[in-house]
Amino acid sequence: VVKGIEASEFPTIPEFDVSSGISLDANTLKEMIQNVAFAASVDDSRPVLTGVLINMEGKSLSMVGTDGFRLAICRVDLPVTFAKKQMIVPASTLKEVVRIIGATKASKITLFLPLTGSQVVFRCENVQIVSQLIDGKYPDYQAILPKGYKTRTVIATADLLKACKQASIIAREGSNVVRFHLQPGPNQTGKVKLLAESDETGASEIELDATIEGQELEIAFNVKFMQDGLEAITAKNVVIEANAHNTPAVIRSTGEEEKLYVLMPMHIDGR
Repeated sequence: VVKGIEASEFPTIPEFDVSSGISLDANTLKEMIQNVAFAASVDDSRPVLTGVLINMEGKSLSMVGTDGFRLAICRVDLPVTFAKKQMIVPASTLKEVVRIIGATKASKITLFLPLTGSQVVFRCENVQIVSQLIDGKYPDYQAILPKGYKTRTVIATADLLKACKQASIIAREGSNVVRFHLQPGPNQTGKVKLLAESDETGASEIELDATIEGQELEIAFNVKFMQDGLEAITAKNVVIEANAHNTPAVIRSTGEEEKLYVLMPMHIDGR
């Protein structure tokens, strides 16, 4: 015997105008989600940060994810025109959208905004995902975006990611802190040194070649957060732009201004 519940207690599917759907390229949407959703918080104490901010205006579609320690932004121009709209969609919903795109191999996703205004619908092939929107005010992320830089580093993405993984073996015993020593050389050559220390497992130092312009700088990051950002980058080289040891740094692909990963530094030596 299987005990059931009244059908009337099942959540109602929201009504929406089928003609009002916004058709999006599935691979573009998938890539955007993968570039930002990982940065959203998993801590429910601030529900708004567990979501991804989606902005639609004109031909521009942008997504933003942040947990207060890092910020991921992705923006694309599309061959459709949007009415101005802003909403916060749970990151868990968007990750499910990515899974469905992969499972159905769909080429298009249609987005609907039901008349209630508190939900969003993603339709893909014969699958429909309905999600509540998150109510609240998203942080003013524009205010923390660095204006310019004093040190700019260009380095091979794969090399830096490998070095971060090696350093994390030591760093995970010490709050995941890794120091990045950016050392300019002649003719914009330079070295990046990753320094990790732990009372339990010792210390490690990894040195990489890089192109560096500007001032010498030592800045510490949560190496797990750095890895997350690098794993979202598919370009051969990555750019790190920083101003000081206590201000956010920008990590992005070379030649891609529309995708940014902003990482807050960690305090070192009592600074």
